[in-house]
Amino acid sequence: MKTHGSQARRRSQAAVFDGIMFLLLVSMSCTFVFVFVSSYGQQEDQVMRSAYMLNYMQSVMKSVYFIGAASVSGIAPDEATYPNLDCKKTKDYPGTVSVSDLVKRDLGDPSQTHPNGPALDDMFGSAVSPGRTALRCTLKELMKPLAFSGYRYFAEFLDQRRPTPESPSGKALEQRGVRVTNSLLFGKLAEPVTRDNQLVQPSGCELAKNAGANLLSVASPFRVIDYMGGGESSNRYIFRICVWQSNETIRSPAA
Repeated sequence: MKTHGSQARRRSQAAVFDGIMFLLLVSMSCTFVFVFVSSYGQQEDQVMRSAYMLNYMQSVMKSVYFIGAASVSGIAPDEATYPNLDCKKTKDYPGTVSVSDLVKRDLGDPSQTHPNGPALDDMFGSAVSPGRTALRCTLKELMKPLAFSGYRYFAEFLDQRRPTPESPSGKALEQRGVRVTNSLLFGKLAEPVTRDNQLVQPSGCELAKNAGANLLSVASPFRVIDYMGGGESSNRYIFRICVWQSNETIRSPAA
């Protein structure tokens, strides 16, 4: 009878143990399923957000070709985020002149006027050509949805015929004085540096990427008249806009 009772207890203990193991396995399976579904949902949400943002950025880039330069002249300045921005510089241009027209003329400055080649500096030789200002004003307005959501952006032009180790897509053209960005941090970091006795403009997007920012960027060829090459249209430049999420605190440039 004792042997029969011992066997019954062992069977009962085995049944309890099997039940506990079954419950543990079910719990672990449910946890794995929940983690997988949650992770998949987050990744899907991130992909969708990235797709929407890239689509919006592409629309912004296209708008540069169609927005009239004079139409951005009424955009109010904002010294905290956009120092030295005077959109009124574009008010006297006729409606047939777009923002991209001013930018192309700015970039098409004959290279002999700049020791380091063309620069985005609101000048065409000794004449004023506010391409950089027009682009800054345009992006200030069009990038508001992203800026209000905590994103910073940097717009730049790359000479794809002159790649550098820091910017394999092409050498970044100088943006003298102020940059086309709403980031005070990377506006300051993108100062020209001396390399081989020449000033080289670092790529703002590459700087942000190297600093650990998770970048989204769009780029397209940007045709500019090569005044040094007989006035032919040149496809040497790349127009690039990159954005990244940032908790950068906006402060006065004097701070």
